[in-house]
Amino acid sequence: MQLYFCELHHLWQKPTVKNTDGLIREFFLKGTDFSRVADEEVQHAVELICDRARKALEYRTANEVFRGMLHSA
Repeated sequence: MQLYFCELHHLWQKPTVKNTDGLIREFFLKGTDFSRVADEEVQHAVELICDRARKALEYRTANEVFRGMLHSA
């Protein structure tokens, strides 16, 4: 699994991370023990988050942008 960390002194990257944290918190409360969460529950949450339109993506979903990148490569 590839992880992403904000670069030091690049504060413009933090809002995206904070927004993503908020989206995850809609499904899993802070302090959730993920060893007790089924993989299917996590996958379902990921699918719903990735199928959500975002202003930063010109109101497209992350899945739409990803598929577009695959087709243009």
